Amino acid sequence: MNKYLPMYNNFTHDHLILYYFNETDLPDTVLTQQHIDTYPEVEEEFDAIVNTMEKIENALVNPSAESIQKILAYSKTVVS
Repeated sequence: MNKYLPMYNNFTHDHLILYYFNETDLPDTVLTQQHIDTYPEVEEEFDAIVNTMEKIENALVNPSAESIQKILAYSKTVVS
């Protein structure tokens, strides 16, 4: 995969990821948003990052309160 997005010699996927996580300084934030707003392929790539992160967040599972209680009860019997 080409490290650089098409037509942008120094604009990479890394810029989009940093932008997603609010890790860019103000000039890079403005430039990145302009690229997303102006170039459909950049917008598509950013949308793919957003969708991927949403899937990752949805895949994280929180244990139920019942499961936590069972683990705590078991740990008390093992430690005693």
